[in-house]
Amino acid sequence: MIKTLALLALLDYSGSMDQKFSGKVKIEIMQKNIQGLLAVQPAQDNVELIIFGAEPQKKCQDLSLWSGSAIQVQKKLSEVKPGAFGRTPLSAGLLSLTHRALETKTSNVFVLTDGADSCQQNPCETLVKVNEKFKKTNQKLNLVLIAFDLKRDQKKFECFKNLKLSNLTISLIEAQNENEIYNQLKKIQAAALGLSEELDQEDKESNDKLDHNDSSQKGAGVGGGSVGTGAHGRNKKNTSKSQGKKKLSSKEGVLEILGAPLEAKFQMVGVGFQKSWTGAFPLTVPVGEYKLQFIDEWGLEIPLVIEPQQIKRIYWASLMKNAKTLWKFQQAHLGVVLTPTASTQEVHGVLQKLEIGANLNSPEVLTEVPFGEWGVEITHPIWLKGIVSKETLKIPRGPMASQVLVDFFKEELRWVKNPKSEQMSILEIQINQQIPERFLISPGTLEVPVPKNAEAAFLTGS
Repeated sequence: MIKTLALLALLDYSGSMDQKFSGKVKIEIMQKNIQGLLAVQPAQDNVELIIFGAEPQKKCQDLSLWSGSAIQVQKKLSEVKPGAFGRTPLSAGLLSLTHRALETKTSNVFVLTDGADSCQQNPCETLVKVNEKFKKTNQKLNLVLIAFDLKRDQKKFECFKNLKLSNLTISLIEAQNENEIYNQLKKIQAAALGLSEELDQEDKESNDKLDHNDSSQKGAGVGGGSVGTGAHGRNKKNTSKSQGKKKLSSKEGVLEILGAPLEAKFQMVGVGFQKSWTGAFPLTVPVGEYKLQFIDEWGLEIPLVIEPQQIKRIYWASLMKNAKTLWKFQQAHLGVVLTPTASTQEVHGVLQKLEIGANLNSPEVLTEVPFGEWGVEITHPIWLKGIVSKETLKIPRGPMASQVLVDFFKEELRWVKNPKSEQMSILEIQINQQIPERFLISPGTLEVPVPKNAEAAFLTGS
């Protein structure tokens, strides 16, 4: 009896995969992501990869099937290189991919490619014919097509957006960078395990309680910890009835580390079970007690319990000795508010906005900030609030870092010298031909920032 595959995909190894995308070689991006995805597959499960373009001499018949355990396929993945001038038989590849899905009753498949079919075949017409085969067996298939760096081929993928088929659900994802490929593969893996793409309302409520009450969580920073499970939350079971999603047995649960990049390395050790993997791909784990570790100089080892059919979500920040950076704002002449981006909150949990007070005569301000991306908006001086564009600040992971705060806005600001800084002064500003406004300036203020397009001057009358 043929078993349903844990993973089934079609991968592009044509010559163009040796070119760069998002600053890195495309084949390296793809291999790294697939290696991470294979690393979280159960050892006993079978996976299959269909590749095209690696053997140019085969031209439009250049299709190879790699089948076996995840470990076996991982080894093969790193050994094969893109074929110089290799073709892109995308239509034939889709036919082979869907045929294997039909044979193995696999309900979720995906494709990674950087170009359209180069063998005079129409992939969309192929899928229409494939749909008829699936109708006869009453099978359903979810197919995610991840296309990137399409350039002139972009129009040739438009037909996938208009495909409305009874038994095939086609999703076209046009990835703009490496991170979008990674995030889409995480969603594919999560969907296969029956996880929702976002935390549900119970998770969010539990997360809020954790952020406000669990200040003792070591290494968690602001936010951190586990979400919706364990001592602080609920033992969530996989109750989804959607077709194609894996049903958890009473002997296993799911672990998902939220917000970790593809390069992050983890290790999980328990009685009779040990697993090492990279990235934030969710994985099934036998029920039991474990030691979970982020392999890094700033990483922590924490105890972890997986209960039957439990979905355990843990923020990446909770696996660090310190998830905050002591940030030095040099030349802190502006008051700003820092707002965490969605990607930063995925790492830490719910984070509050941080306000940095202004002091026109202060050389620097020190504050602890959870690492990640933050939006920066001026709040003081008051005449700049809402006038100057928001900027993005990237806080690195580490003990300490610094930034000259005014440099963020140097393209939009200029500085006006105060001729009578020893006394209380009056500054008059006119922005965009609006009615001029006047502001009192405290003694000791040598200069003030104003928008470059504004008329501004200190009043010198008696």
